Parts: sequence; C-alpha cells; structure tokens
Amino acid sequence: MKFPCPKCEQPGISPAAKLRLCYWRETHCEQCNARLCANPWFLAPYSIVYMWALATCAFLFMFQDAGAMAFVYALLAWLVIDLFNVLLIPMAVMRSHGPGPQDPLKELDATLDADVEIEPEPRAAKTPH
Repeated sequence: MKFPCPKCEQPGISPAAKLRLCYWRETHCEQCNARLCANPWFLAPYSIVYMWALATCAFLFMFQDAGAMAFVYALLAWLVIDLFNVLLIPMAVMRSHGPGPQDPLKELDATLDADVEIEPEPRAAKTPH
C-alpha cells in the first residue's frame, strides 16, 4: 500500500515514509521526486496531543500509583496517535531550494574533477649585489 503524492497524484509514498513525516521530517516521492512534508497546520495540533498523552502518562505514573500500566497507556496512546497521523494528516509539497546548485559540494567536486592546468608562479629575478 502506497499513499498518493499530492503533486503527481501517483502512489509513491510508502507507509514508513509517511510515518517519518509525522515527526516533522521530509521525504521524496518515488515517482516525481517532489519534496514532501506533513501539512504543518494539521501536524501542530497532533504534536500537542503527543505532549498531552506524555504528560498524562507521566502524571499517572508519578502521582496516581499506576506503575507499569502508565507505560502500557503511553505505548497504546503512541500507537493510536501514530496511526491517526499516518492515515489522516495530509501531505504538502515543499518549495525547491531555489536557483543555483542544490549541494554546494557538488559544484566544488565538479571544479576539482575538471582538467585544469596550473601555471607555475614566475620566479623573481635575482639581482646582483
């Protein structure tokens, strides 16, 4: 099962790549190589839900003597929230980096690989004493 890309509308996003988007990361479409991210307007409230679930489970562990059950609750909440993130959060196409080389080292590698002749420096003329 692959998710459709919002740019080319072809199935090109794997579930693992879509899950990675839920953690404020980016991915690329396998079909059109577009840079994609999770829509931040939808992802921000989900991030708050993550923090609320963590705070609730920490409260249960520290003050309500829930013990190991607090960790079970935290694990279940984490799985459910991630499932909703993958299934419900829409993706957005990111802008390109703009004009120019994408990787500054690539331009440097191209100049180093070119056959360039280096002229020796002229020697200073010796003056008689």
